[in-house]
Amino acid sequence: MRNKMKTEILSLLLTVVLLLTAQTTVWGVTVNNGVMGTVETDAVPGWPQAPETISETAVLIDADTGAVLYDKGMNDIRYPASITKLMTLLLAVENCSMDEPVTFTATGLAGMLEGTNIGRKEGEIMTMEACLYAMIICSANEVAKQVAEHVAGSEAAFVDMMNRRAQAIGCRNTHFANASGMPDENHYSTAYDFARILREGLNNPLFARIVGTQTYEAAATNMRSAESYHTHLPVLAQESPWYYEGCIGGKTGFTMAALNTVAAAATRDGMTYIAVTMRDTELSFNCADLTVLWNYGFGSFEKISVGNGTAVVPKGTKASDLTIEPKEVGGLKAEAYYYSDHYVGKGIVPDPTPTPEPTATPQPAPEEEQTSSRQETEAVGGALTEKGQQPVHGFLSSLSELSDLAKLLLAIMAGMTVLLIILIIALVVKERKHK
Repeated sequence: MRNKMKTEILSLLLTVVLLLTAQTTVWGVTVNNGVMGTVETDAVPGWPQAPETISETAVLIDADTGAVLYDKGMNDIRYPASITKLMTLLLAVENCSMDEPVTFTATGLAGMLEGTNIGRKEGEIMTMEACLYAMIICSANEVAKQVAEHVAGSEAAFVDMMNRRAQAIGCRNTHFANASGMPDENHYSTAYDFARILREGLNNPLFARIVGTQTYEAAATNMRSAESYHTHLPVLAQESPWYYEGCIGGKTGFTMAALNTVAAAATRDGMTYIAVTMRDTELSFNCADLTVLWNYGFGSFEKISVGNGTAVVPKGTKASDLTIEPKEVGGLKAEAYYYSDHYVGKGIVPDPTPTPEPTATPQPAPEEEQTSSRQETEAVGGALTEKGQQPVHGFLSSLSELSDLAKLLLAIMAGMTVLLIILIIALVVKERKHK
């Protein structure tokens, strides 16, 4: 009897273990290094034929509408490496003034001797502005970590800010573990998520200026003389054979696991396209992909007026060829435009202007209600990138941010655990009665 009871208990325990394994699969992530993404936009009827690219994953989006023009595994998870610093830059310009002194500390410099750095020393002081240019132009890891510590008190607290900001932007498959992009299995993203991060950043003039600077003259610090930083982004550097006319900036990255990654933007004739290419064996391959993607965008698409907004569509497309869907995002009445069920643009529906009563005295709107049309457009554009969907946020650490399916599985497992305890108690009681 005892042996039988033990067997039953072990069987139940095995069931629980299998459930736990299944749960890990549900909310775990898989980084498919070495797997070439599929060009999904080729399946859109009437869409311009996409060029061949070398990168494992890549995306091209319109910066204004957020419309995806090229999707090669854009949601496939990869390691971002130093393009991570774009998010670090965004949080820094949103939370700091550029003349703030940043003092390098032992904790800020710890572990930063590996990878790219500019040799800062404990006690050295730089302005926040100089730090941010060094971080983007030189990809200085120790500077990124020190900026994180300066902004949030610790890198861990800053990482929490990064993940919350990514969620607010609408990143679905991103999780940060550090401020620099140093290798970490829990630090991952996608081409599409980083296109959205760069798009968000370019709306900030200071961010845009820093990522678009080719050369920066850094003032002397308390420990070294003045320095000159020059961009290592080939499509931005005018002396580079890969220079792309109209490139307005971006960031490169490299680790052994990530290989070469690039996120960059280019502007021509009033159109701005953001391209992200991930996991190339050579940086020149990333640059080649950026070039063909930008050429594809500028050569194959145009912006047209539709309803109350704009859309980026294959050249020759008329507004009447599109489907218009009414939406409501954040209390705003909006429209989303689709080409063969593929999102291509958006618009804000203006509220009817009420006729003022003669005796009414106009009152200024509260500050929080004075939202610019640009901000409204950006908010709606971020929410209407997929037909019939609101923004979905991806794999995050807290229970409250898990998917509904994961929560359901947690509830099932909790129930199974209670059931297991009850069964064990019942078996023990039964055994005692037979004694």
